[in-house]
Amino acid sequence: MKRLRLFSPLAFLGLAVLLLNASIARSETSIQRSFRFNPGQSLIVDTERCNISIVGSDRDDITITAECNDEIEKYHKLEFAELSAGLKIKSRALDREEEHESLLDRLGIHFGNSRRIEKLNLTISIPQQANIQICNSRGKIEISSIDGDVDVANTRSPVYCTNITGSLDLANSRDRIEVSSVDGPVDIQNSRGAIYVSNLLSGGKIVNSRGNIHLDSSSGDFIISNSRGHTEVNGLRGRVNGSSSRGNLKVSFAGQPTGDCELKTNRGHLEICVPENSAASITADVNRGKVYSDRPVFYKYDRGGVITGDKSENSPNLKLSATRGNIRIKSSGS
Repeated sequence: MKRLRLFSPLAFLGLAVLLLNASIARSETSIQRSFRFNPGQSLIVDTERCNISIVGSDRDDITITAECNDEIEKYHKLEFAELSAGLKIKSRALDREEEHESLLDRLGIHFGNSRRIEKLNLTISIPQQANIQICNSRGKIEISSIDGDVDVANTRSPVYCTNITGSLDLANSRDRIEVSSVDGPVDIQNSRGAIYVSNLLSGGKIVNSRGNIHLDSSSGDFIISNSRGHTEVNGLRGRVNGSSSRGNLKVSFAGQPTGDCELKTNRGHLEICVPENSAASITADVNRGKVYSDRPVFYKYDRGGVITGDKSENSPNLKLSATRGNIRIKSSGS
């Protein structure tokens, strides 16, 4: 009888190493793609659970680097589509159930499946003259040096934008927003996260809920609204209509307001600061509060309303009102 020839243990070990190397060779934790991209075209990014970094440069193409701590295809379905108007990047996160037995599992106590999603990191270098449109969730977004319009929607992760020469339309929730140096008008909305903006040149609209708003060193016409958060505006060159509910509102002008302003609070204090030589006419009215002023005061209402300043036709009118809060009018030395 012939004896069967078996593989030795060393042979099996060598085969296992070859299979492992082949698996590593096929798996990709990093992908890089380049596409032709003409100045003025649009980049559309439709993703989830992605950290996105976009930087404008002098290059004449677009380069995308995608990185993940594990194999990309395990956790994300990543697609690229060249369009007549530019390029579209689409990625969908794939839920993967992790099977592990904990002490609670052994006791028969279960709270549902445990899921782990490895985030995808997208680093994009793009010509400066480009328009950007992003829809993302649960991933940080960073955009800088773009000569075009930017439109961003995100949730549960921070958004940072700087050096944008076009308009900015930005919506986020449950995390912070930081914006600086935008030449065009802005429309910024957030909820349950702070908003920090500075060096805006063309005004715009800023809305928040359950988070603070900070606006510094900006110019133009602004509409600001906040609920359950404090709002502070410093060094404004322009005019503003602002409202705050259950939070304080503080506005400081760097020069003469360029037009009429209306500021009001409900269950919060209101403070404004105008240059000492300003010709603005200020009217203040309070309900269940007091008015304090560093400027000449004329008491018009029993409840504490005041009018002060130049009454000429060309002077801007500042209308202040507070319910269940005080009003403070201050003068700066400039």
